[in-house]
Amino acid sequence: MAIILFSPSGKPFSFGHPSVGAVLDRFEHPQAVCPTVTQQAKTDGGTLVELNKQYADVLERLEAEKKRAKELQHVKPLQIENLSFEQLIMVLKKALADL
Repeated sequence: MAIILFSPSGKPFSFGHPSVGAVLDRFEHPQAVCPTVTQQAKTDGGTLVELNKQYADVLERLEAEKKRAKELQHVKPLQIENLSFEQLIMVLKKALADL
C-alpha cells in the first residue's frame, strides 16, 4: 500500500509499506517477484521455512497435550475441604497409594 499526499503548497508526502518504491515496482511489474517480500520473509526468528517448522512443532506438542488431557479426564480432584489434619493425611496417603 502506498499513500501520496500533496500539501497546499504543493510539496509531496508519501508513505508506503514496505516502501513507496516497492509498491510502485510491484504495480509496474505485477508478474515479477518483489525482493522486499523476500526480505520480509526473513525475520529475527529466521526464515519463513524455519518459522513453519516451529509452527509444526508447536502443533505437534498441542496435539500431544490434548491427548494427555483426555487421558487425565478420569482423574477426579480430591475433596479436602473441611477435613481435619488427620483426615487430610489419610486422604493423601490413599491418593498416593492409588497413584
